[in-house]
Amino acid sequence: MALLGMVMLGSAWALPLQAAALPTPEARLKQAIELLQPSECEYYMTLRHASPGLGDDGSFQTLFVAKKRADQWAVMQVGPPDLKGRSLLRQGSGFWTRFPAELKSRPVKGEGTFLGGVISNRDLFPLLLEQGKVKRVAPPKDTRKAKKPKDLSDEELLVNNERFGMLLETGHIRVRQNRGQPVMVLEDAIPPQDLLEITPGTGQVIDGYSRGLLSMDRESGRPRQLQLFDQRNRLSRLITYEGMKTLDDGRPHATIIKVHNGTNRGYKSELRLGSLRCSVLPAAAFTPQQLPQLGKLLLR
Repeated sequence: MALLGMVMLGSAWALPLQAAALPTPEARLKQAIELLQPSECEYYMTLRHASPGLGDDGSFQTLFVAKKRADQWAVMQVGPPDLKGRSLLRQGSGFWTRFPAELKSRPVKGEGTFLGGVISNRDLFPLLLEQGKVKRVAPPKDTRKAKKPKDLSDEELLVNNERFGMLLETGHIRVRQNRGQPVMVLEDAIPPQDLLEITPGTGQVIDGYSRGLLSMDRESGRPRQLQLFDQRNRLSRLITYEGMKTLDDGRPHATIIKVHNGTNRGYKSELRLGSLRCSVLPAAAFTPQQLPQLGKLLLR
């Protein structure tokens, strides 16, 4: 005889097993920061830009990036040759640039685009992630009206059958058991998400952003995307994280970071992380006065 709400384990009765509780929002955000923009670390990246109609322009930059902390980091362009030696520094709320022919660093605005494309000076390491307050929120409901299904043409049926066959061959579609019944599973489908809202505080902004929404896989904690909203609550930037790989520090990191314009996603910049090394970095290197010596102080 079964008892409602009880499960028999061996000869003892116990309450039904419950799913493991999610980490706190604070713990989950800390995990995301360690995966996306750890300190104190040196990064080597490549950067490309794309725009609607033109696509990828074919050019790319090679960057050396050193991050001391959330609001203290520096970037030096090491390629192509015509950009080599250009540097950008963040110290607190201030930004400075320096060109090879210049003896002194010049202050610039955070909303400027030293690297070009969609990435503003403040977007390389979003400060809101590391200085905002976080809470867990429910995913927004899909209010779009369902489209009435239509019959496919013979050509469309053929194309879809070919795609289905390719997914079977590559292993993207697998047959798994669900309560004893075989079901087909699309392996690369995005799993259920844990949505975190990050805010700077009532009536405040951080780097011009009033809030952010960070999506992470509910089970694994893998970061998927970060939406950044301006003071009028308009989507300003959409940052997606792909290509999770274990790097030299033994931890997985997003190796492909795409920054999209919030109003026209055809404009985007793509950062690819080539290597990452973490160690204590000299604080003296992260000052406007020492920016001309950045390469000598940090590059080894």
